[in-house]
Amino acid sequence: MKSPSHPYTWGLLKSIPRLNMEKGEQLTPIWGQPPDLLQEFDYCPFVSRCDYAMEICAQKMPAEYGETKVKCWLKHPQAPPIQLNREASK
Repeated sequence: MKSPSHPYTWGLLKSIPRLNMEKGEQLTPIWGQPPDLLQEFDYCPFVSRCDYAMEICAQKMPAEYGETKVKCWLKHPQAPPIQLNREASK
């Protein structure tokens, strides 16, 4: 995946080993339990496990934004800019 768009995907990619990892390089776990995706949510189901979660994430489900149709408040046109860790996009 060359350019994942969702912060939860960034976290997943940082938590699995890569072939090009440096010796001693640490993985970054995603803490907590995954959401029950059979449950309906009025808010982002990943809010408790997201490094970029904002207050609105726990209050309201985001719409789909961008060409990739990502459901994330960070993709809203008025969202604050974020600094994506370079490792997350590998």
